[in-house]
Amino acid sequence: MSIQLNKIFSRLKIISLYGVSQSIMPIGQLAISYCIIKFRSLELWGSYVELLIWVSLLLLFMSFGNKDILLKNFSIDPTSIYQQWFTNVVSRCVLIIPVLIIIFLFPIFNQLQILVAFWLILLYINQSYQVLILYHKDFKFSLTVELIFYAFVFFFILFSINFIDLKFFILLIVLANLIKSLSYMFFYSKQMSGVEIRFSFLHLKNSIPFFIPLTLGTVRVKIDTYFANTFFSVADIGKYQVLISFLTVGQLITTYFVNPHLKLFYRLNKSVIKRIKIQSLFFGVIYGLIFTYLISIVLSNIYQIDFSLKNYIIAYMFIIPLLFQMIIINQIYRFNKQSIVSIAALITVLLQIIIGYIVIKANGIDGAIVIKSGSQWFITVFLWLWYKQTSKRQLV
Repeated sequence: MSIQLNKIFSRLKIISLYGVSQSIMPIGQLAISYCIIKFRSLELWGSYVELLIWVSLLLLFMSFGNKDILLKNFSIDPTSIYQQWFTNVVSRCVLIIPVLIIIFLFPIFNQLQILVAFWLILLYINQSYQVLILYHKDFKFSLTVELIFYAFVFFFILFSINFIDLKFFILLIVLANLIKSLSYMFFYSKQMSGVEIRFSFLHLKNSIPFFIPLTLGTVRVKIDTYFANTFFSVADIGKYQVLISFLTVGQLITTYFVNPHLKLFYRLNKSVIKRIKIQSLFFGVIYGLIFTYLISIVLSNIYQIDFSLKNYIIAYMFIIPLLFQMIIINQIYRFNKQSIVSIAALITVLLQIIIGYIVIKANGIDGAIVIKSGSQWFITVFLWLWYKQTSKRQLV
């Protein structure tokens, strides 16, 4: 019995460390955004977010689905983990070239090109190490590094709050990412001894099936912010990003309820899973109500940012289906129908692009929240209807 309890506590510890380490980024961003908005200006935060949105999109291209393909390759051949990892890092370096060309050609990066270039290269390094952290479950180390990262940024923002501008803020972010990169390199340096520098186009080719669904999923989730970056003022971009950051925290919390129990879905019968799905929708209604109310209190009283009641109602609608959607997706994955999720994401993205351009351009923040919430419901209902129909045909 004690051995079983130790196993349970060990798993809970790993899950907790992973959950906390994943939560540090959105929570840290919220703390920094509060500090910038409260003591400097909403416009400064919005200017940073405007850059961050495009930097994140370029990083998505540079990552090229590396995490998913490497996790698969590590499982197939665990004896050559570090050589596979290093070959993948070297092979993806060719993707840095077009990214640098974009940085130095696009006017949005004016006077910040060198800083942004260093920023992206450091992000490239840091993102590459995430798969090793995940595979080896080095979550305690990851948590420590993330805490150091945000403590560094937060301390220097407070120290320089009276004269900080966008360029100085980006410099702080670059230095903090440099500390993170050096920490990762030092931590994994012993395991890297003996690896050879190898370039392989095959690595890039094999990554494409992983990169496409990852890109579709990311664009589906963030397309409202891409349109916001096009049509909003820097103040509205900053304002909207704070709201989305809170919704991201709410989304992360729902994953903690599901992820520890995903393996159970492979052993449960349909009637039990159906009951869980109904309960998850009920949970989403209650949890979403509480979480949205808390968001409204924090934004209005602490951040002193005003959103309309309509905005909060639509944000609430975004939260409701999250848990239900995760269960549906994992049911589909259970029967190796991953392509359906990609098709649903592609259809959703196409609708978001067409409708989003019109709605967000005409209605600003109101339109962006509608697109975000509406896309969440569309893909949830689409996948649920598909699963229901295939169940009737006894294909699953």
